[in-house]
Amino acid sequence: MLADIVKIKREKYVSVLKPPILNDDGEIIKDLTIDDVLEWRQILDALWSDPKKTPGIQPNSFRGGGCLFGEDITSSIMEKNNLSLIIRSHECKELGYEYSHGNRILTLFSASNYYEYGSNHGAYCRITSSDTKPIIVQFYLNKDEDIKKSLSLRERVNGIEVSAIKHLLEKFAANKKRLLQEYEKIDLDNRRSISVNDWCKVTGDVLELKLPWRILRSRLAKLDKDGRVLYESTFEGLSLPQIKIRNDENISESLYRNKDILESIFRAIDKDHSGQISKEEFRDCCKLMTQHDPTFSFSESTIEDMANTMDLDKDGFINLNEFLEAFRLASEKV
Repeated sequence: MLADIVKIKREKYVSVLKPPILNDDGEIIKDLTIDDVLEWRQILDALWSDPKKTPGIQPNSFRGGGCLFGEDITSSIMEKNNLSLIIRSHECKELGYEYSHGNRILTLFSASNYYEYGSNHGAYCRITSSDTKPIIVQFYLNKDEDIKKSLSLRERVNGIEVSAIKHLLEKFAANKKRLLQEYEKIDLDNRRSISVNDWCKVTGDVLELKLPWRILRSRLAKLDKDGRVLYESTFEGLSLPQIKIRNDENISESLYRNKDILESIFRAIDKDHSGQISKEEFRDCCKLMTQHDPTFSFSESTIEDMANTMDLDKDGFINLNEFLEAFRLASEKV
């Protein structure tokens, strides 16, 4: 297995999100072989797989790639490949590192302040010899440090553009219902398209943002053959959790709008920073709420029922996807 990973020619990949497009001679591959696809799947699994507390293996639905593997899988892999420690990354940890699966897996995360300033340490390790434990070095990147000095002007501009478009799309997602209503008021012929001028005006008015919408349009919406904006095209790539409440009201927009807050709550309940909430952590949170506010009164059976309801895949833990999907937000605009 490890020998197969070593043989992979990484230069073939433009992105790990899709199979390779170049062969060994640098020519574009027209017909991918099954070996090409399997190799690509190996890379996805290596990047997106995470350890979990329970035994066995299952798809990593939270990341959308890779798998979640238990300590029994770790033991099998280490024994088969004669390993004493697996060092991995690509998963944020509050302390910058975390041991799991009987201290046989070490997760390192070197980006401090990943979510916001002060949210987490960064860490790296030093290995001085094969018979000594890795030395963990933790650090914070100070606010005043000018990290932009190491980036070219092009890299900085590209980074700003990507971040800005991402935030704009979040605005579109949070206001999807209202935007579509306003677009449809102008679309009297039900062509599902409106003029660029109308699209710019409606978008700016609804989102309450004074931006160069004509320039941004190419990054946000498609045009039809007549040069009119296909206003529904903006939402084609947005994937929102579909949750229903009373009267079949769709509240995915409300959930998406509050996603950052819910993620912060999730991380606060997840005391061991495993990426999952155990029933014990959930129970402790409910009890803490009762202590601070007597109006929150939960019996043991109620807490157990709530935890079991949120645990959609019944593995004994609540991951972030399950946590978000279980929230029943009010349908009113926030």
